[in-house]
Amino acid sequence: MANTTSGSAIANLYNQLGGASSKLGAVVSPEATLGGGSYQQFANGRIYWSEAGGAHVVAGGIGDTYISLSGSVGALGYPTGDSTQVSGGYYQQFANGRIYWSNTDGASVTTGAIDATYSALSGPVGKLGFPLGNEIALNGGSYQQFANGRIYSSQAGGTHAVAGGIGDAYIMANGSAGELGFPTGDSTLSGDTYTQRFQNGRITWSNADGPQVVLGSPASDAIDATYEALGGASGKLGVATTDETDLAGGAYLAFDKGRIYWTEADGAHATMGAIGDLYVSMNGSAGKLGFPTGDSTVIPTADGDAYYQQFQNGRIYFTPGNGTHATMGAIGELYVVMNGSAGKLGLPTGDSTLVPTADGDAYYQQFHDGRIYFTPGNGTHATMGAIGEAYVASGGADGKLGLPIGDSTQVGDYWVQQFQHGWIYCTPGNGTRIVAGGIGDTYNALGGAGSFLGLPIGDSAAVSGGWFQQFQGGRIYWSATGGGHAVHGAVLNEYIAQNGSAGILGVPVLDETPLNGGTYQQFANGRIYWKSDTGARTVHGAVLNEYINQNGSAGVLAFPNGNEVGINNGVSQDFERGRVYWRPNTYAYTVHGAILATYLSRGASDGALGFPTSNETPSGDGVVQNFQNGTIAWTQSGGTVVHVNGSSSGGSAPAPGDETGYIKWVAGFAQEEQRKYGVPAAVSIAQSIIESGWGQSGLTLVDHNYFGIKCPAYGSPYVSGCTSYSTSEYENGGYVTIQAGFRSYNSAADSFLDHGYFLSLGDPTNSANRYYPAFLTTNDQDFVRAIANAGYATDPTYASKIISIMDRYNLYQYDV
Repeated sequence: MANTTSGSAIANLYNQLGGASSKLGAVVSPEATLGGGSYQQFANGRIYWSEAGGAHVVAGGIGDTYISLSGSVGALGYPTGDSTQVSGGYYQQFANGRIYWSNTDGASVTTGAIDATYSALSGPVGKLGFPLGNEIALNGGSYQQFANGRIYSSQAGGTHAVAGGIGDAYIMANGSAGELGFPTGDSTLSGDTYTQRFQNGRITWSNADGPQVVLGSPASDAIDATYEALGGASGKLGVATTDETDLAGGAYLAFDKGRIYWTEADGAHATMGAIGDLYVSMNGSAGKLGFPTGDSTVIPTADGDAYYQQFQNGRIYFTPGNGTHATMGAIGELYVVMNGSAGKLGLPTGDSTLVPTADGDAYYQQFHDGRIYFTPGNGTHATMGAIGEAYVASGGADGKLGLPIGDSTQVGDYWVQQFQHGWIYCTPGNGTRIVAGGIGDTYNALGGAGSFLGLPIGDSAAVSGGWFQQFQGGRIYWSATGGGHAVHGAVLNEYIAQNGSAGILGVPVLDETPLNGGTYQQFANGRIYWKSDTGARTVHGAVLNEYINQNGSAGVLAFPNGNEVGINNGVSQDFERGRVYWRPNTYAYTVHGAILATYLSRGASDGALGFPTSNETPSGDGVVQNFQNGTIAWTQSGGTVVHVNGSSSGGSAPAPGDETGYIKWVAGFAQEEQRKYGVPAAVSIAQSIIESGWGQSGLTLVDHNYFGIKCPAYGSPYVSGCTSYSTSEYENGGYVTIQAGFRSYNSAADSFLDHGYFLSLGDPTNSANRYYPAFLTTNDQDFVRAIANAGYATDPTYASKIISIMDRYNLYQYDV
């Protein structure tokens, strides 16, 4: 192993092959470095190594030829493969070509384009067999001889094999030096005839006719034939202005008034006039349309003859009054599918127009009777007819609908087309209607035209708080706060009667919902309830709050029988099993059952009892309900018992000196005060006795003030005015008379409620209130002491006086 580089790729390969006992024999010289690699000489050949190609043996006839061509520093470069045996010989691949060796013809080299074509034709095992010599330069190109033919290479015609009968005829015609020139294409088979084209003609060969040589280029022949058919120099094109020009994929010849283009696939076609001008401006065959594949075709119209011409990738149309416009790409393909100018769209009247979108560029093209849009991800869709007109009127792709994402579709007797943000419907008798945005989303979620809403019969319109749209079976309202909701049937009729979203109810916030044998629908400020035997009724405000507190239609009242009715500065609403009453500055209360029957028989709020001031509360074996001027009690054993106390609005106050009558008369007012504000009824009754002189003071008789509470009102909802009176106040150990303003009321009931409001400031849990400690006590006496300590009265014996009265008359029995 002397003279080898230990550990080198060459040494490794040499050792793998068996070293000196291999076909290479002994080492002759040490490894030598050459540009880009190295080699080593052995007795019967060499091993070359390069980083790109690795280590390979070059020996025998191939090796001799390789060395004669300067080896790795010659045109072939380093070997990139080992010698490969094929039928009849060998070949070896190098960086820039191959060396072939056959048993009969020795070695030949193939390089460049000829080598690539030869390899593509399967090399020596293909139809050409082994090369019989190296590449030979010719005027304008080169060729290489093979066992069964030749390969020619020229800049003008490319690289092509010429073999068989055609090859024989071509050589007989003096090859590339003859009239035919270099080959410009490969041999092709049509039927039983082979054809191969050359620069200046073609050769055909068949079993029947043998070889036939036809001079002249296919492009020239076809262009000449087309030119003559169009009248030659005196025809439509005029005289030629350039020589025939080869193009990628074809050729063309320019004339005074147009051009003739040729391709092998589609032959020769003239482009001229307005169509030709637009085609040239679009970069001709190198532009988007490619080569023409047909001639200009006339389209008769009422406005004169229009024309179109087909190209590889689209068409150009010319129309009188609208000029020339190309249709191509996805838009052009759909247009052809829709029967082009003979279809529903008619002729193009505009070019493809860009519509930038967040998802990529969209396009549309205007036609006489509509448009075609292309959108990324949604393909091409036509808009036409009444739907197309409505779409353009709404702003097209820049409007609220966005781009079309579906085709116009017929469903029964109407048409519909979907867009990115809505739909357009075309309906018999109702024209075209757009359903879009939140209303469109709601409509679609409900099932669209197949739902109870049916087809749209009006456009969306702005209303108070949002928008609405009318459909055959109802409306959809949409608002930013409530979203989209359908309102239909009897509920809709009632809603419209209440002035819709501009009325007391506002916008809908929920869909109509089944409930206890009927339905209800929630609006911003109320509800509409419906049942087949009661109809649709509105419930809102304080009445709705009370109705919900009574468990709505599942409660004692069931469904509403009517809407709210104004009565005596208040309202009432009739339900299946009762009524709800409300007056300003109070809550709404429910009256039902036997108590309601008795209340109605006594004139209800028009009678002596006035409005209810509480709901029913348990009492013994029955219930009792308080009213402004009395109570109605009901027991299982005795039925209803009415107690009318009387007030400024009806009934008679107890006679002066009737202490028992007075206590019973004010007891209901005091109990309502306790329920609402937490002041014990016993305390309120006793205070009213002291402050009003058993209801006989001038302040009480005139201004219904039972507690001597002074002005101002400090936000009380019960005070009706303020009146000045002389009063005695305890100051510096004695009583003095002063002038002060006192609160006025409309009734005794209001005076008692204001007393509770005064002590609690409307909230017994408000720790900032001066009387708050009283509401923390657990008995009536301590409550009195707490308000006295907080400064309710100036009399230092005030608390003991109140407690004395509570004890004497056992007022504790009235606490609730």
